[in-house]
Amino acid sequence: MPRPARPSASPLILLLAIAPIPALAGAWVRDAGGLYLSVGPSLFVGEPSAGGLDDSPASTFTGRAVEAYGEIGIGAGLELDLSARWVANAQDLEDGTTRSVAGAGDIEARLKWGPPVLLQSGATVSFVAGARVAPYPTLSFEDEASGEPPLGPGGADLLVGANVGTGLSVFPGWIDVGLLHRVRLNSPSAALSLRGELGWRPWRPLALALAAEVQPAYGRRLDGPEDAPMPVPTQASLGAKVLVELAGGVGLAVDFAWQPGALSDGAGYRAAAGVTWSTD
Repeated sequence: MPRPARPSASPLILLLAIAPIPALAGAWVRDAGGLYLSVGPSLFVGEPSAGGLDDSPASTFTGRAVEAYGEIGIGAGLELDLSARWVANAQDLEDGTTRSVAGAGDIEARLKWGPPVLLQSGATVSFVAGARVAPYPTLSFEDEASGEPPLGPGGADLLVGANVGTGLSVFPGWIDVGLLHRVRLNSPSAALSLRGELGWRPWRPLALALAAEVQPAYGRRLDGPEDAPMPVPTQASLGAKVLVELAGGVGLAVDFAWQPGALSDGAGYRAAAGVTWSTD
């Protein structure tokens, strides 16, 4: 049966917390046998929001997760990027109760190809194609209306995009720009995401980066079938991260992002940390 139309898009606020953020998914492709792995916790805290239905309660969403991400160089200019999450989401309702859920979150795989193309600036160009799948059922309309938090948006996405990156001569660092088209299956929604990153390596063990992303969504409907996944949200973020190399390829990564409500379906803050290992 169809879902009743919802007068506001506040359920989309949850989606800003439950999409994995790849650690180093830039333009550069790893050589055959090259590996990069990252495992660590993340926390998203949303600002209080009004209910998305006439009879649904206002809530504050908190998302916790353990995220695993990997890049594997497979040769011939190809690299496989994989991510998976275990999530524990909670909503604090205005009546003083808390609804919570925990389980496996989204799984995402991307194949990246870097053809032997060299721009005049010496930039690296790569193309990506992949998919996101949900290993959990779509949240029922009754649970959603009562304030039950989802494990994720549900359904599956097809992904296709391109990246351009180059080192900087002004100071030791890099700049990377990526464009990704995300189409959600079984839901009339899609989004085009533009992301940019500016990195600086003041000395070898330390690297700093600033990142910005804007993702306008289109084709969204909130009155789809009962088993339809949530639509793709419109969102934007500003963030920073710190990468520290230790020894034997082991390192630490910390990142923080602000998702402003003026440019997104919901406002909130995300922080993450991870232990990394690389063969490079």
